[in-house]
Amino acid sequence: MAKVTAPCLSLSAKGMVDKKLVFQKRPSGHAVFWNKGHANANSSDQTAVRNRFLKVKTAWLMLTDEEKAVYNDLAKGYTEKGQAMTGYNLFLKTYTTVPYLPFWMEQQALGDTYAWWYHCDISGDGLKYVASGGAGFPRFFDGAKWTPLKPIGDVEENTGPLRISRDGNCFIMGVTGGRLRTFDGVVWTEQQPAGDETRWWYSAGISANGTKFIAGIIGGRLYTFDGMSWTEQRPAGDVDQSWLSCDISDDGTKFIACAFTGRIWTFDGVAWTEQRPLGDIDAWWRACGISADGTKFIVSALNGRIFTFDGVAWTEHRPLGDENKQWRTCGISADGTKFIVAGGDGRVYTFDGVSWKEQQPDGDGGKVWLSCGISANGNDFIVGAEYDRLFSYG
Repeated sequence: MAKVTAPCLSLSAKGMVDKKLVFQKRPSGHAVFWNKGHANANSSDQTAVRNRFLKVKTAWLMLTDEEKAVYNDLAKGYTEKGQAMTGYNLFLKTYTTVPYLPFWMEQQALGDTYAWWYHCDISGDGLKYVASGGAGFPRFFDGAKWTPLKPIGDVEENTGPLRISRDGNCFIMGVTGGRLRTFDGVVWTEQQPAGDETRWWYSAGISANGTKFIAGIIGGRLYTFDGMSWTEQRPAGDVDQSWLSCDISDDGTKFIACAFTGRIWTFDGVAWTEQRPLGDIDAWWRACGISADGTKFIVSALNGRIFTFDGVAWTEHRPLGDENKQWRTCGISADGTKFIVAGGDGRVYTFDGVSWKEQQPDGDGGKVWLSCGISANGNDFIVGAEYDRLFSYG
């Protein structure tokens, strides 16, 4: 049995989460939780339980003194009856037996430091994140702690696009004015879609299992990797474009890409098709996303609108009413029915399949949101702000 320190469970404790969580009175008189079983659970299970207890701890700290007093008073009753108890452990027991309510939590990937979070992403289960703040090392959250990503050792670069696979084990990362690299769960590999040259990588996408990719350049070309080799794609013909956003289906055979001051293109596994949510009009398309099966999309424009495609038709969305906004980032759930969008208007908005809701990750204050990510089920998010903080929801 994994050892714990009473009265609180250590976040580093290991155990099998597929076994029953037990609430037990120790000989010392402390009531503690432990995970029944050996420390032979796989890493994803360990990550899940650590992440859960981290959320419980954060939720406890968010309670008011009056709310904590309620648990403390109830705990005294247990202690008086011979079962030593603290208010925190009683709160912990409640959260272990009753599903917790999701909430927004500030992430300190760089400690108590602001950064320009140009890119962030989230794994399919909503437990792992990646984020890049421009200069310096990009960061990875494994469900328990943030660590720097160092593809070429202890050398900082100006990180561009950064995406995580649905399974949370693989990454693709580009450098602005540098190289494109991928991580397969074990080692980093430099990719050379455009040959042995530095490029201004700005957008990227990765398949669910991390073996296939799409990547785009500012003032250049679009490239895809099918698991064997890279191919230059020419949706708009033999011309350079500024590919500000692109995404890939779970199986890596379908794509969406949008060009700034240009058009949107989708690839269905056979051919590229120009999409026209606005009709035959160019727009400042800034962000896009694709569903797991590659049949549904979301796109957003700077000084424009949000549009989604449900497999049949495009629909304009107006979270803020009939106004153009600086929509800088968007995301779509695996089934294509839930979304997240954000931009320079100071707010974040999510769509649960029925209606739009304004989110306040950092309270009722405005921010310039640069990036976001959404989990497979559409219930967990991560967002990054301009020279500010990262926030996660789940």
